[in-house]
Amino acid sequence: MSVPVTRKCAWEVPGMTEWRGMLCPTDMTPEIVDWIEKDFAFEDGDVLLLHYCCSGVQWSQEVVYHICHPDQIDLKDKTDLGFRVPFFDREHLRKHQPWDIIRDMGKPRLLKTHLPEKFIGEKLRKKNVKVIYQSMNPRNALVKYQHLCNFLGKKFLNWNPIEWDDYFEAFKKNEIIEGDWFDFTLSWMPYFDQDNFLCLTYEEAAKDLEGTVRKIAKFLGRELTDEQVTKIAAIRPYDNIGPVEPSKKFTDEQMAYFNDYYKQRMTGTPFENLYPK
Repeated sequence: MSVPVTRKCAWEVPGMTEWRGMLCPTDMTPEIVDWIEKDFAFEDGDVLLLHYCCSGVQWSQEVVYHICHPDQIDLKDKTDLGFRVPFFDREHLRKHQPWDIIRDMGKPRLLKTHLPEKFIGEKLRKKNVKVIYQSMNPRNALVKYQHLCNFLGKKFLNWNPIEWDDYFEAFKKNEIIEGDWFDFTLSWMPYFDQDNFLCLTYEEAAKDLEGTVRKIAKFLGRELTDEQVTKIAAIRPYDNIGPVEPSKKFTDEQMAYFNDYYKQRMTGTPFENLYPK
């Protein structure tokens, strides 16, 4: 269960709760947390998009959806992405509950989450679920997340904007809402070699969009024509926000701290040399 946050945090928003040490976004309500713990279950055949916050998966969601629904590639008016590939762990637009959205979904269910392994790993292991994991350089993800929180957080969740320096202090204290990139990544790393996991990086996908579409389709056991691959790869811009240059946000001192911390946490893992700077 999640409980109201009573400790002083570097980043505070109205109605913030805490779930097993993770600060929850306000659309991850106590009722949803209770439902996840007691009632939610994966099903055989589910497809789960698994990624840390702001890791460039808007494109990937559309790709997965259209690989599974190629008859809709040319359809101009589609249902909102939040209904086609929903978060199972939060409200959509603060008014649609995940249990209602999931109940009305066809098969396969296409779901997404930012949750670390400790919250859903046991549930995931019980079913035959295809998991598409995507990572992004954590420096970029951190910058993009602050931007998103100040834009969408204010618009939909009534969050006050947070300045970059305060946000970075929250990162240093492990008080980022939805948790730490390092904890998230390390929690899922033991799964990376499993047959039901496909691991992608934002950076590699950007270099070959059509190749990435083919890779995902093969993983999902779907066959596409060359024309379908080309259309799916171009279904939406790869990154609506655009490239983020961390040097425009990080001070030299902050970057040095982050690089040292990355080395401390990632040395000896498959990510040791993936994002060294």
